Amino acid sequence: MLLTLAAMLLILGLGGLGLGLTWGVVGLKTGQASLRRVGTPVVLGAAMLGISWALPVGGDEGGIPPGPPPPGPAGAVPADAKIRPVPMIATHTRRAYAIDTTGTLSLWGEPIADPDAGRGTVARIAVGREHLCVLRPSGRAACWGEQREGQANAPAGTFTQITAGTEHSCALRADGKPVCWGRKDGRVRPPEGVRLKSISSSARHTCGLSPEGTVHCWGCDPTSPEPCQAPEGTFIQVSAGHHHTCGLGADLQVQCWGDNETGAASPPQGRFTAVAAGWTQTCALTTQGLIRCWGCKGKLQRLDASQASHCQPPSGRHIALSAGDIWGSCALQADNGKPICWGGPARMEEPR
Repeated sequence: MLLTLAAMLLILGLGGLGLGLTWGVVGLKTGQASLRRVGTPVVLGAAMLGISWALPVGGDEGGIPPGPPPPGPAGAVPADAKIRPVPMIATHTRRAYAIDTTGTLSLWGEPIADPDAGRGTVARIAVGREHLCVLRPSGRAACWGEQREGQANAPAGTFTQITAGTEHSCALRADGKPVCWGRKDGRVRPPEGVRLKSISSSARHTCGLSPEGTVHCWGCDPTSPEPCQAPEGTFIQVSAGHHHTCGLGADLQVQCWGDNETGAASPPQGRFTAVAAGWTQTCALTTQGLIRCWGCKGKLQRLDASQASHCQPPSGRHIALSAGDIWGSCALQADNGKPICWGGPARMEEPR
């Protein structure tokens, strides 16, 4: 309303000035100029202009507040809010999934019933025993496959990290809060108030790393709690294995805890950049990008004696790693980004 009043006063003010000046010019030409006749409309017009200029027309109480900026395209996500795809590989039972820097998904082994998983860009992947979960660049989670325990029923919202165990899945909200779904036991109940920057699940338990480098674990069987009993210290990565857990310390040394029947929890000396705990073995990447594995003393290695052991990794430099179970362990080659797998039963096809 104030905006309308100001506009009216502006118009009247300009009209008054115009009228006064017109009378002044006409009066000079006819010799009938009158100061009173000319000054009255000029003074009134100037006053109206001053009042219209002083009226508040926006941003103040009673005025018209500035509106929001025009919205962007429907469904658009700001570039700084997107999750950029990173080269990674995840393997479980009879399959491995990998993504490259473009977010393109590839598969080695038996696919999960996931008609939509390979469509569009994938930013993160996680493979459970019979289910697959992905994060899109928007942060939305989607899962496919076995749904008996609800492990493929991803919740709404956006996430920054995702992981999958045998019959459960977990992800991290933007504020670091872990959210888990699937089999209704301790594996889907993370500690209250914990905030994490990374997360890793295995058969039953899940471990995460706080921004300060502290390891938090949950879900272990009460009769075998050792994989969840993380040591003190500062870590930069944690990986949950089948019955053990390993962490990469700030000094780039690997520490493991939990079941050590196969030697998987006895890491060698050395400096590493990544660690991956599997079923009966653990593998890590050295600072030169070479793979070293240890463990491999159990039934897993006797399933198919004709195949290379999980602890006989390929040579060469690699950039990502996943220690598998029955099917095999896998890595991404540094020179071309392609996946390569070893150990486990024979495979009849190459990665696709």
